[in-house]
Amino acid sequence: MKIRVELVGQFRDVVGSNEILMEVEEESTVYELIRKMADEYGGRFKERVFAAGTERLSEEVTIVLNGRVIPVDEAQTIVLNEDSRVVLMPEAII
Repeated sequence: MKIRVELVGQFRDVVGSNEILMEVEEESTVYELIRKMADEYGGRFKERVFAAGTERLSEEVTIVLNGRVIPVDEAQTIVLNEDSRVVLMPEAII
């Protein structure tokens, strides 16, 4: 299935676009989507999305799913569907 991902700030700069479509398997989680993006966009993306030296999502990333901010530690359990819209941005103060 295709997931629309909006990219803000440093993520837009690294990817070179403010919006992309990513193909993921059915029942993929938010984390699996971001992991796939990291594989595709490489080192600079990984440096910004993962905590240093790990594959754990950085607390300096804000993930918005369908208009709702989700905690990075819940990204591995939240399953996407065809209507999902994800926004990745630098840490936001809300």
